[in-house]
Order: sequence, then C-alpha cells, then structure tokens
Amino acid sequence: LQKTPRKLEGPLVLSSGREGFAPRSVETADLDGDARLDLLAADAASDRLVIFRRGRGAGVAWAELPVGGGDATRGPRHAAAADLDADGDLDLASANAGGDDVAVFLQEGPWAFGREDGQGSRRPHAALGGPSLTRSPAAVALADLDRDGALDLVVAGEGEPDFARHRFPGSGLAVFLAPGRQLQAAPAPAIEPDLLVGASGETRGCAWVEAADLDSDGSLDLAAAEVGGSLAVFLQDAAGVFRLAAGRPTLVDAGGFSEGPVSVDSADLDRDGRLDLVSSNEFAGDLAVFHQRGRGQFPSAPDARLGGAGITSGPKRALAIDLDGDADPDLVAASSRADSLAVFWGGR
Repeated sequence: LQKTPRKLEGPLVLSSGREGFAPRSVETADLDGDARLDLLAADAASDRLVIFRRGRGAGVAWAELPVGGGDATRGPRHAAAADLDADGDLDLASANAGGDDVAVFLQEGPWAFGREDGQGSRRPHAALGGPSLTRSPAAVALADLDRDGALDLVVAGEGEPDFARHRFPGSGLAVFLAPGRQLQAAPAPAIEPDLLVGASGETRGCAWVEAADLDSDGSLDLAAAEVGGSLAVFLQDAAGVFRLAAGRPTLVDAGGFSEGPVSVDSADLDRDGRLDLVSSNEFAGDLAVFHQRGRGQFPSAPDARLGGAGITSGPKRALAIDLDGDADPDLVAASSRADSLAVFWGGR
C-alpha cells in the first residue's frame, strides 16, 4: 500500500479460503459502486473467479466472493470488468484456456454475477467463441472499438504454439462487437466473433492484447504480445478494418529463440505525445520498451530493457501506471519466479 509517494508498505496478503489458490491475473475495479476499489482474480486452481470485496472503514477485512466454477470457467487465465450492458453496473468477462471460450457474467444485482440457474447457483450469460474460434484464450480487452457507444470484447487466443516448427495454429484476436446488447436476451443467443484479426497466420501465439489509439487518429488499435517472440500491432484504418503495421517489434535471443513476450501495455513513456509499448518477457526475464517513431510505427529492436536476473525473473505482466502522481507513467512487473513486484519509477 502506498502511504506517501514512492513509499510502498505492506504487503497486504489476500488469499482464497480454498487450498491451492493460484491467481493467474488480478485486476482492480469498483464492482459495487461504493467508490472503493475491489480486486478480481482468475484462480486457475479452483477453475473460478474470485472477488475480494473491500470493506468499509480503515482496517476492515476484505470479503471473498467466488464467481463461476466447474465447466463455466475452466482454466481461467485473465478476467476483466466493465459495464458491458450499459446498465450502470460492472460486468465480468473471463478468458478460459481450459474451455477455449470467454465466459460473460452480467451483474443482475448487487454482487449477483451471472444468471440464476434455478438450483441456487449462477451461470454465465454466455460463453463466447469455442475451440475453432478462440483456442486457448489468454487475455481479454474491453473497449469501444467502433465508437458506437457500446463496449466491444477482444480475445487474445494463444492457440497451440509449436516452437520447434515456428507454427502457431489457432493464434489470433477474436473481436465481439457490443456483446452486452445481445446478452440481455433470455436465453442468451449463440454469439460468434464479428471479426478475426491476425488469424490467418499473421500472429505467433497471442498471449495478451492491448486496445489503444496507437497512431493518434481517433480510432482504437490493437497490440498483441506473441509468445513466438514479437509484438503484433494492428492499426484500425476504418471501423472494423485492421491491418498489420509495417515492421514488427521483435524479441528473440542470439540463437533465434523467443524471449517469451506474454504481456504488452501502452503509455507515453518518453513524453513526446505518442504512445509507446512495453512488454514483459517471461523467458528473457526482463521488460522491453519500444518508443513509437510515429503513426503507429515501432522499431524492430527494443529501445531499452529493464530488470533482469534477480529483479524480474519470469515476468508475467507489465503495467504502465502513474503510481506516485507526478504525471509520468511508472512501470510495474509481476515476476512469477521471483514471487515479487518490481517497480520502475518514471520521470526525472
């Protein structure tokens, strides 16, 4: 917890009541509208999502709320929260690698995620995709891609990487336009992707997706971290029309083996008015920064590397966020093998 700028205290340790809690991702969101941030974790050990609800008052314990379970959320890798059905409450979307789908839980009432099944349990309103469309989904992004006022959903499908043959069948980004509008029907309709981006051999195992206006034209673009050893940038030239940007940020070692980029985030790291990219590289054990050259163009080699042995061992996630309130983005790396967070302060 940050009490004063650049002074982190704690840690505050939260753990599920079940044995073997194994969170694959954690996101913050005000899920009950009380102006306090709650935590949303994807727990691969129990095949469910776990919400840690923040109590009122200083020192009040956090309450645990499970969501999903069983075949509804098999092997969740990442979960995100946003108001998908535009009713003022945040909903949940879970990328489930074990089920090859994305489970969507609309919030029907306070802390009531999903549809009542008549047997005392709540089920997702829909499972988007399937083995032929969203194979081994690793991450989900929620954003208004076509600027129609409704949130869209993008799934990063890792597919089945074959590193020896440099093949990545099933890899790509699946885009579902305004799924919340369709999910309000009962029963929920079968929903297939409206767009498949990079699914024709253009991507190399998408482990993460970031939606941001990378070329400053007013439309959101997509950046994917590829475990095959690169970052793929898809620029949106017109509504729903994405093209792979020329050049490709590359992350391979001297022997030609992938450095394992597994996440990507965007921020104006050098304060030139253009968004840059930072990736977490699990195999190399560091972060890589690519400064934008202009109009969505990025160099093939990193401009900077951060961390390394003993600092960022097996980083699973890189996050750009202004932690100290100085208007400069800082970088946070979650390192799986080091069991730690590494913070790199931005600014001067």
